[in-house]
Amino acid sequence: MPEQRVFTVAEARAMLPLVRSIVRDIRECWQQIPIPPLPEHPKSSAANLPTISPEEQKRVSALEAKLIDYVNELQELGISIKSVES
Repeated sequence: MPEQRVFTVAEARAMLPLVRSIVRDIRECWQQIPIPPLPEHPKSSAANLPTISPEEQKRVSALEAKLIDYVNELQELGISIKSVES
């Protein structure tokens, strides 16, 4: 991971449209990934977890790859993501 840097106000303003676009893409991608509900009992076996079809797994894998690309793009700019949910 590249070292974080401090931006001048001018640099930050110039980068803001690009950063907004990347963050929007990250949020849209994240919202498309199905998050299965957790089992009611923390010690439930893996057999009780919901399963997804191979086609859905392929779609989710592609979305995860896109997310990684977007996060890497931000990191190359010297920006790190704290959370995709907020």
